[in-house]
Amino acid sequence: MRKSSNKTNPEAELELLKLRYPHLASNVLKVIEGTVAERVYFLKQDHWVGYPIADELLAEMFDLLDSPRISRMEGILIVSSPFNGKSTLLRRFRDKTAPTKKADGSFLEVPTLLVNSPSVADEKRFLQSILRELHSPYSSLGSTGSLESIVKEYFHKLGLKVLLIDESHNLISGDKAQNEVCINLFKSFMNDSQISIVAAGIPSAMNALQFDSQLETRFMVKVLPRWSHDVELLRLVLSFERLLPLREPSLLKESLDLVTTLFELSEGRIGELFRLMKSMAIYELRCGREVISEASLAAVSKLAPSKRKALLHAKF
Repeated sequence: MRKSSNKTNPEAELELLKLRYPHLASNVLKVIEGTVAERVYFLKQDHWVGYPIADELLAEMFDLLDSPRISRMEGILIVSSPFNGKSTLLRRFRDKTAPTKKADGSFLEVPTLLVNSPSVADEKRFLQSILRELHSPYSSLGSTGSLESIVKEYFHKLGLKVLLIDESHNLISGDKAQNEVCINLFKSFMNDSQISIVAAGIPSAMNALQFDSQLETRFMVKVLPRWSHDVELLRLVLSFERLLPLREPSLLKESLDLVTTLFELSEGRIGELFRLMKSMAIYELRCGREVISEASLAAVSKLAPSKRKALLHAKF
């Protein structure tokens, strides 16, 4: 007699979950029947939601990655207000172009590298940040020139093609002399190492291009605008809803007043919008409920970003 197997078929189990929770994206199904703590942990992770402008920018970044190494490399400057998806976009590109590693965990090839700018315009600190991301030892006492040489050596050795720089406005936040130093470093990377640069920052980052006519002609400026209160925003909210590990559909497409309130509180910033929806879902999960609603938004919403900023600068 043939013995029955207690082993579950992962594919069949996934299909059952799809039937049980048709309102959810497939990557959410792995946690949907988990504990509240597991689902809250999932919510707090980074999640990608594609939308037309972001998809276009990703395609342009991949075009830079696939371009030949020439004497006049080009770059992209992504500009937007805070909390509007710049950093998420850079991380998405970095994650889709992951480095290859040796058996000992050291890097074998690094096609793209994401670096956060230091908080001030400081060439040496920026070079040190690059080396830290490459897990490369360096001496804090080394000169700026020696650090630059080491960085370029690693770029060549690891086959770097695209350097991603987040918060790039910090690198041109100093005086004119400091700005010129950092701009010359960018040019040196592009000329000597033949890499492309994708920088992201707030609108003041565009000031860097005004300091140097060569950079101005090499960088395409791409703006991530704030969202408008229209059908595209509704599509975005519905995409976010599919990423919330809630066992019941919240039916936000039938709650247009709630969508309007989300838009107003987020001020059209994608990062703030998703933060609000995550907070609503976490609140409801911890209350033992499986949908978000106007009541959950009222429980978690505080102030819109501009009002928080005004409060920080208020005199009491």
